[in-house]
Amino acid sequence: MDKIILTNEDINTFNWDLINNDIICTSGHFELDSQSVKMDVQAHRYLTDLIAKIAKARGEADDNLYPYRYYNDKKRLLDSLSPSDIEALKLIGPNITDPVLSGRIYDIIWLKSKPRDKADAQKAIESYKKVHTTPDNFYIATRFCLARAIALVSMFRDSKSRHEIESILCSLLEKHHHDLEFYYQLLNFCDYYSLTTKDDHDVAIYCFETYERALCEQQYDLARRYCKLAEKKFKSLKDTDNANLAIKKQADAWRIEAESRSDNLIFVSNELYGNAIQTYLKIPNSHRSQDTLSAIESCKLKRQKQSEPAISQLPTFSDTQDVSDLANLAIDTVKNKSSVQHAISAFCGLPTAINKEHLIKMMETSRTECSFLEIFGGVFMAQDGRVVAHTHPQNLDAPVTEHNLMDLTMFSHTVQHNVSLIVQGMIIPALHKLNEEHHIDGALLRDFCEQAPLIDSDRTGLTSKALLAGFNLDFDLANHVLVPQIEHFVRSSLKKNDVVIHTSEQDNTEELSTLNYMLFSIDSKETFEENLLFEMQVLFGDKKGFNARNDLAHGVLNDGMSMSTTAVYIWWRYLKLCLGSIFME
Repeated sequence: MDKIILTNEDINTFNWDLINNDIICTSGHFELDSQSVKMDVQAHRYLTDLIAKIAKARGEADDNLYPYRYYNDKKRLLDSLSPSDIEALKLIGPNITDPVLSGRIYDIIWLKSKPRDKADAQKAIESYKKVHTTPDNFYIATRFCLARAIALVSMFRDSKSRHEIESILCSLLEKHHHDLEFYYQLLNFCDYYSLTTKDDHDVAIYCFETYERALCEQQYDLARRYCKLAEKKFKSLKDTDNANLAIKKQADAWRIEAESRSDNLIFVSNELYGNAIQTYLKIPNSHRSQDTLSAIESCKLKRQKQSEPAISQLPTFSDTQDVSDLANLAIDTVKNKSSVQHAISAFCGLPTAINKEHLIKMMETSRTECSFLEIFGGVFMAQDGRVVAHTHPQNLDAPVTEHNLMDLTMFSHTVQHNVSLIVQGMIIPALHKLNEEHHIDGALLRDFCEQAPLIDSDRTGLTSKALLAGFNLDFDLANHVLVPQIEHFVRSSLKKNDVVIHTSEQDNTEELSTLNYMLFSIDSKETFEENLLFEMQVLFGDKKGFNARNDLAHGVLNDGMSMSTTAVYIWWRYLKLCLGSIFME
C-alpha cells in the first residue's frame, strides 16, 4: 500500500464501532482483516489494517524495549511502524474508547516518538488503569495492562499512580474473595510486582485457611499453590517453622490426591506419591517431625506396592522372555545419581533398540530359521483390516544388506521385538527408578528444552509439556505432541541444508513434502547421521511396521496403540536426541 496521510475527514467518517468493542480481549481483531477488504476508502483500509496490526501483538510487560511482540518475532511490530504510522496513531488515539487498545496505542506512541513525550506514557497508564478486570479477562487485564502500567510507573517513579493501582487491586480482592482461583491469581500478581495490598503475615495465614477449603473441594493444585505463596511469605518474614509447615501442607496435598486416585489411575497416583516424597524432602532434616517422617515412609511403601501393577498396565510383548538382568542393569545405570540432570543423562545413555548393523546380523540368523516366510513373501495389514504393504519373495542366497533389509518379511517383527525388549527390560524399569529418586517438573524440562539446539525457541513450551507427560507415564499424550515435532525437526534440518521441502503443483500452489518422502530422499542421507536416519525411517516411514506418523495423523491410533511400547520408545528416543544435541553444542 502506498503511503497514506490521514486527514480529519478520514477520522470523522470512519466507523469507530468496528474498533471500540474490546477487540483485543475478545480476539475481535481477527475480523478486522475481512472488514478492511470491504472498505471503499483507502484511508479507512489503512486505518483498519494499522489497528489490526497493533491489536494482534501480544504483551510482554516486563520487556521495556519491546513490550509488544508477535509470537515468532519480538521486534517486528515496533520496528515495522514508520514515522507516518506514529503520526496516524496520534490522530487515532483520542477516538479510541477501549482502554486496552488505547493504552497500547499511547504506549507505542511514547516508545516510537523522537523525542519521547512523557504525557503519552501517562495517557497509557491512565488507560490501563481503566481496564475492568474480571475472572474472564484476568490475564490480559493484569499481565498485559496493569503490569505494563506498573512498568511505566516504575520508570517515572510515579508513587501516586502506583498507590492508585494498589487501590484498584485492593478493591478487586475485597470483591472476589469467594472466588478461590481468581483471588489466588490476584494475590500472586500483587506478590510478583511487590504491591502493598495486604500485610504479608495476613496473606500467609489466609493462604493456610484457604488451603483447607480447597482440599475439601478436591482442588488439590489450587491448595498447593496457596501454600506455595504462604511459604514465600513466611520465608520473607523469616518465620522458618511456618514456612516448613507450608511445605508439608503442599506435600500432604500431593499425598491426598494420590490416595484419591489409587483405585483407577495407578500411573497417575504413582507419580503423585513421588511428588509428595520429593516435597516432604524439601523440609530440612532438623525440622522434619515424626509425622513428616512417617508420611515419607508411607508414600514410599504405597509407591512400591503400586509399581508392579503400574508396569502391568502397559501392553506386553507376546513372547515369554526373562528381562530381569536387563532391568537390573538399567536400574543400576540411573540410580544414586547426585542430581536429576545426571540421572536423566544416564537414562538417555541406555542403548537404542534400532541399530542397522545389529539388525542385519539378526536378520541373517532369523532368515535361516524362518526361510519359508522369505521364500513366499508376505502381506501386511493395518489395525482396521486394510492391506498396507507386501514383501516379495527373497533369494535366500543373497546376503542381507542395508538395501534389502527393510524388504524382508521378518524385519518388522524383529524390530518390534527389539523395541519391546528394550522398553520393558530397560526403559520402563529405569524410568521408575529415576522417578523414585528424583522430582522432575515442568520448570526443569522447560530449561532443558531451552538449552537443546534441536528444539526451536518457539516450541520449548509445547515440547517440555510433552516430555513431562512421558515422565508422568502419559505416553499417549506425549506422542501426540512429539511425533509432529519430529517431523518438524526433519523438515527444518533439510531446510538448513538448502533442500527444497515442498512440491510445486500445476495450479502454482506449494505443498509441504510428506515425512515419508523426506526420510527416503537422497538429501536426507547427506543431512542426518546414518543410524538416526534409519531409526526414523523404521519408526515413521515403514508401512509394514510401526508407521507411527501416519497412524497418528490419520486417526488410526486407539487406546492400546497410544500406550504401546512403541509410544514409550518414541518418547525416550526423542528425549535422547534432544540431550545429544546439547552435548554436541
